[in-house]
Amino acid sequence: MPLQRRMAFVGAVLAAAAVLPAAAQRPDPPPVAAVRNMPYADARPVVEALRADLLPEPLRGLEPEAREAAWPAWVAARDQAIRARLARGDDDTIVNFLLYGATFTSAPRPSPEQVAALAQADAALPDSVAARIEDLIDAVAAEPRTERLAFARDVLARNGFDPAAPSARDRLRAHLAAEVRRGPAETLRISETLGAAISRSDPDAVLIDQTAFRGRGLASDTTILSAFAVERALEDVMSARLLADAAVTRAALVGPGLDFTDKDAGYDFYPLQSIQPFALLDTLIRLGLAHPERVRLTTFDLSPRINRHLENAGARAAAGEPYHLALPRNMDLPWADPLAAYWEALGGEIGEPAGDVAAPPGAGNVRTRGVEVRPDVMGAIEARDLNIVLQRLAPLPADELFDLVVATDILVYYDVFEQSLALANVAAMLRPGGVFVANTTVAALPGVPLALAGQTRVGFMPVPGRGEVHDILAWYRRR
Repeated sequence: MPLQRRMAFVGAVLAAAAVLPAAAQRPDPPPVAAVRNMPYADARPVVEALRADLLPEPLRGLEPEAREAAWPAWVAARDQAIRARLARGDDDTIVNFLLYGATFTSAPRPSPEQVAALAQADAALPDSVAARIEDLIDAVAAEPRTERLAFARDVLARNGFDPAAPSARDRLRAHLAAEVRRGPAETLRISETLGAAISRSDPDAVLIDQTAFRGRGLASDTTILSAFAVERALEDVMSARLLADAAVTRAALVGPGLDFTDKDAGYDFYPLQSIQPFALLDTLIRLGLAHPERVRLTTFDLSPRINRHLENAGARAAAGEPYHLALPRNMDLPWADPLAAYWEALGGEIGEPAGDVAAPPGAGNVRTRGVEVRPDVMGAIEARDLNIVLQRLAPLPADELFDLVVATDILVYYDVFEQSLALANVAAMLRPGGVFVANTTVAALPGVPLALAGQTRVGFMPVPGRGEVHDILAWYRRR
């Protein structure tokens, strides 16, 4: 797994018209295709190609006819199980908020070493973490609440706690203390499992690496590092002549994300936002892969909260309201020059600079660029509720198939079988010659018309004594 993932602990309408006078000529969105569950006929090649122990238990040892008959029920049950992981992801989001947020507390953030030590059950809770727990309980119980604090209260209430009830404080304190230990402990277990597999030359070590988070909750937080990596990968895709100039008119993004609290620096001083859709459109236009008046982007996500955020932003854009992005940078981190340059340029093709966003004293040495995204850009985005492992849009006429699909920090949350199903669903929605980019490399099995065309290694920053924080993106072509 790339080191990046292992460091989790560690006058707007007029202006838009002046820049893009033909925006009103953007084609109407195509008819809405239905979200359909994957048919067994498309899953059969995956089932038959994988080892029996890599199949889900309910589908093992069945005769072909029985397996086909069992398929619809398994898909329905598995879809519910995957969606249930959103709640665990919300719990993880609250933990990150507690540990790193700067708006509800003046307590310092714990150091990476202190967070790592939380994995040990007998380790004392750092004073800063204990103080943060008390401050969070006070903040979620008080009125009025910020959007983040309101969400935190909802998550805690779902778990059976009323932060406003004095009698619940001791139970809530114990719950949050256990929660801040759970994440580091899970990360440690993953690292130990992978390390043991590597030390014994286990041939399945790669599978353990590539499916490391298959038991974790599905969190919504994203990072600008992924957006930068996608741009570098698309530069290589262009160099390999897999996509021509202005070739992308229909793009899809799996997992657009909704930034709540940065896992490393705790930036929570600006409204919730989704960066990835805008970053992808910005990249496509800057590289010349898409025409700004013709490109459309569809996002796929399981989270009602993310889909609702994008739908509400679309409604505001239809009324002429821009979308505001805040792009933070921790100035203490030694970003590589290309990453720093990307951060400075991000948004230049889709909006206007909006000045720096002021940060509270506890946010650290941070500079935050503001970008005001033009309403017509938001109007090019359509949010769809879709489980990429088990579902696809269908039927899609030839002129509505996607030219490009991107998925970062998504496939690692699933096992080998589910990753293979996801590739089959992506392939079904790509035009012949279309490209799929992901930062998890999955072998395209027989019957799945995707071929691995290349990989891009992207460095983000050096880590003394440990190389560099990096990611590896694979790009596939639809046969």
